[in-house]
Amino acid sequence: QRTATRFFMVQETRAFKCRCDPSRCMTKARVATLLVLLMLLPALPAGARSVHSTADVDLFPQGVFDEATDWTLDDSVSFSTAPAQHTQAMVADDHLTFMHERPENLVAQTAWATSTPTDSNASLGAPDGAYTWSTGPDIDVNGFDVSGLTNFAVRDVTLLLAIEVPQALYQDKVRISHETGGVFDLVKTWSNTGSGIDYMDGQPYRIGLDDPTNWTWSELADLTVRLDYVSEGTTDDSELRVDAVGLEIVVLTPWYGGEQATATSTTSNVEIPVLHLEMDAGTTDGLSLAACGLQPSAEGTMGHWTSAVVERPPDQRLGRVAFAFDGTTANVSFEVRTVASDGTAGTWSTHDTSTLLPNVDALQLRVAMNEGCMTRLTVDVNDPTLTLVGRIHGDVDGLLESSSRWAAYVNGVVVANEPVTTLGTFRFDLPVGHALAEADDEVEIRLGSVFTWDADGSASSTAVEFSEVSLSGGFSVEYDEDPVCQNVGDQFLTEDAGGIVLPLITRCSDDRTANDALTVSFDNTAPDVVEVDVAEGQIRVSLVAEASGNAVITTTVMDAAGNTWTETWTVHVATVDDAPVVGEFPGTVPVEHEVETTVAIVVSDLDSTDLQATTNRSWASVDLEAGVIRLNPPTPGYVAVGVTVCDATSCTDRTLDLDVRALADLSIDDIAAPAGQYEEGSIVDIAVYVRNSGAVTATLVDVRLTADGTLIGTGEIPLIEPGGLGVVEFSWRVPENGDALVRLEAEVDRSATTDERDESNNVESLPVTTVPAQSDQNEGSSSGPELSGGLVVGGTVFVLVAILGLFAAFAPKRIRKVE
Repeated sequence: QRTATRFFMVQETRAFKCRCDPSRCMTKARVATLLVLLMLLPALPAGARSVHSTADVDLFPQGVFDEATDWTLDDSVSFSTAPAQHTQAMVADDHLTFMHERPENLVAQTAWATSTPTDSNASLGAPDGAYTWSTGPDIDVNGFDVSGLTNFAVRDVTLLLAIEVPQALYQDKVRISHETGGVFDLVKTWSNTGSGIDYMDGQPYRIGLDDPTNWTWSELADLTVRLDYVSEGTTDDSELRVDAVGLEIVVLTPWYGGEQATATSTTSNVEIPVLHLEMDAGTTDGLSLAACGLQPSAEGTMGHWTSAVVERPPDQRLGRVAFAFDGTTANVSFEVRTVASDGTAGTWSTHDTSTLLPNVDALQLRVAMNEGCMTRLTVDVNDPTLTLVGRIHGDVDGLLESSSRWAAYVNGVVVANEPVTTLGTFRFDLPVGHALAEADDEVEIRLGSVFTWDADGSASSTAVEFSEVSLSGGFSVEYDEDPVCQNVGDQFLTEDAGGIVLPLITRCSDDRTANDALTVSFDNTAPDVVEVDVAEGQIRVSLVAEASGNAVITTTVMDAAGNTWTETWTVHVATVDDAPVVGEFPGTVPVEHEVETTVAIVVSDLDSTDLQATTNRSWASVDLEAGVIRLNPPTPGYVAVGVTVCDATSCTDRTLDLDVRALADLSIDDIAAPAGQYEEGSIVDIAVYVRNSGAVTATLVDVRLTADGTLIGTGEIPLIEPGGLGVVEFSWRVPENGDALVRLEAEVDRSATTDERDESNNVESLPVTTVPAQSDQNEGSSSGPELSGGLVVGGTVFVLVAILGLFAAFAPKRIRKVE
């Protein structure tokens, strides 16, 4: 594949010239590339993105020559656009080869006969149409002039015959022979031709002479050629006409020339491992920034420029310094000093730009100059190195060492220029950071070879072969970026109102961590005002009861690598003068009419102590100090009492529902029993008096009497008018062998069937004393008739029989199976 691109070497060779591309040579200011940004990233504040991984990058993958289409091939004659004839570039078998193959340089010269022993003068010299004819006599010619060729080697000899036989030969023959050393060698015979022979009007007939390399120049000079027409029979078939006889002698002649071939390949859209230092970011002393770059403030006066801190990219190292300069560089010098992580700078030391910079994390450069203009200053990363591996094999005889060379260019800058005439294998490791700085995002590598020869004409074959072309120094840095979330912003709330839920995680994104894996934390300056937490990816802001003020919240969202997004926002909680808080009343409160009753009321107000309380009833008042409502309802029935408690700005209303009732009030008025001691086993009559002190009649009033908890009996009073008194009488058999002191206890309305004003006065007790019974009946009197033991037993049997009879009479019939 040929293109219009030309391949040129440096001017030190005869076959190549160095051309300066104006786009490369012109002065221009460069902005910081992506790698400069990468260099500055470590100086960012904590919480910035972090390094996820680093990797080496092959800047020139096509250097393994596995794809011929990756390369643009060209060849030409030196200093010409004409295509080369003996040189070509090819990519095959994982190699790039510049093949130069020269054949023998052969030149054909013709020597025509100049004399004739047979006076055949018309047959001398070059063909001119005049001829000598014969039907029998021989025609001999000689005198071939080879004097101008005797310095060259003979490669081929051909006998040229400009002859004609007008008619066909049937019996006759024409024989051609040559004589050397007195011996004739037959080289050609014509017979039975079937038609005439004519080599006079066109090209002469050519007869190759055997073993041309055995001919000597003297033999060729003395050669005699005989043309013989042999007549058979009495009649001639035709005649032989001879116009000219010559020798075409091919000789090996010296020659010279030059050809070249190139192969070019480009890697595009690649991050160049070169840091472009910004001259306006440094400090100057005696130097100033100009349109061309950095130059002395006063020509001839030494000035200095100190760079900003140059930091290595993550997991890489700083390489070499390179610069572009307009003018002489004789008085340009460099110094370097290291910079520690805490910013402490070391001492300055002289630096040779052909050597590597110190392997440190950060450093500074200082330039000293007194003339010219520095247009560009770069520091490469990882010392980018072009490695060339190959060999030169074949025959280099005849090639001129000074102008037969191979070269390598990177971005138009020559980085290698070596002789082709050195056979054998080679390997070159070439620093090329200065050449990479010529482009921002591509790497162009051009390889080529020129072959210039001044040879004796012998054949020659030479190959310059590249098996590997690699470019090191490339790298990539993958960063784990910070999470990005939408800002929440300040929030304005009101004391005692509801909180707020704010979306957060659904409005976040991260390059490597899923949203549900992001962690959220808060810093709250006023937890006594608001409480902040996160639930299901949302921010919950809860108000602290009865609290107001401002809370500054810092939200931090963190990904798995520890990178964070933060926002500081404020929750403003406005103060509210709360209304008094009045506790709820029971559902319905029963009260007695015309009887003063108190109902508890609970009132609180965090914002005020001066409270006023009123009701909508004249017979109801609120005593806040005592915490009660005083009631004296005049009328029975259901009544709602409105209660209002107010502070200076607001009021709270509550409703107290009353069930105003007119109630009885039952109490044990008296337990009437005989005076004195009671003999054991005697029967004592006891009367219990019940009084109704209430406002309504009590009906079916039950009365219960016990002795030390043992039931004596129960009774019922059908009716007790308000203020009235009812009585129930009981007979008590004094227990034998009991305690000497027995407590009689009377209780009214034990079943609580009567609504009363006061349920606490329904029980009354009376202590009595018992004594053992006297053995002589005459010595004491009984308090009642005695029952004999037999009578008691008989009565008991009678009651049991009666119960069984009633059960048999009223029990259900036996269940009968129905078929």
